[in-house]
Amino acid sequence: MRALGVWLIIFAVGSFVLPMLGMQFIILAWIGMWGPTVALMIQGAMLALGILLIVVSALGGRPRPYQPPMQGPPYGQP
Repeated sequence: MRALGVWLIIFAVGSFVLPMLGMQFIILAWIGMWGPTVALMIQGAMLALGILLIVVSALGGRPRPYQPPMQGPPYGQP
């Protein structure tokens, strides 16, 4: 999940910066068709989703502490 988040951030920042240099990602060329406002909203959404994926993967990736199994009578016995 972290790798996907990093790629989304790279594409979001790149699709914002590269047009200023006269270039663009071919795979994201469709973003500019709807105008600068919508393109900026899509880039912002990609950036936010990328950051969210990185944060979630960092928080959820911690191993749980070991908890021994509960001791009790075997099933079927009172």
